Amino acid sequence: SSVQCEVPSDFPEINPQYVGRKCRFGYSQQISSAFDAGGGVPLFNKLLKHDLHSKTFEALDLGGKVGGDMVFVPDASRSGQEDGGWILYFTHDVEDETRCWLEVVDAEDITAGPMAMVELPFIPIGFHATWVPEDFVTRTGR
Repeated sequence: SSVQCEVPSDFPEINPQYVGRKCRFGYSQQISSAFDAGGGVPLFNKLLKHDLHSKTFEALDLGGKVGGDMVFVPDASRSGQEDGGWILYFTHDVEDETRCWLEVVDAEDITAGPMAMVELPFIPIGFHATWVPEDFVTRTGR
């Protein structure tokens, strides 16, 4: 492995269609220097898009919210485009952690901010997430 970015971050993600293949883009959540969950447990206040070829990154500040694990959902209409998809992640209000959202950003341009936000009933701040495509559920009956 090698250092691709000096900014401390976690929850790395790529387009799942590129798992095991050389890829250009990766995504992660930046560890916040302003917020933590106590006991040294980090919280995350920016979404990062890494260009692994140029070793640069773009950042989306979550603006008074902290983010959790994220998933990349490929967009079928942009098949073959590595960053053609959506990043879905939960956010929580720093002042009132009972307020939370599911946020969706376009993986091609995360700096444009959320394309959609859905306020949710209370979900505790958690760490791991996944996406299961509808065709998998239909095919497997799960």
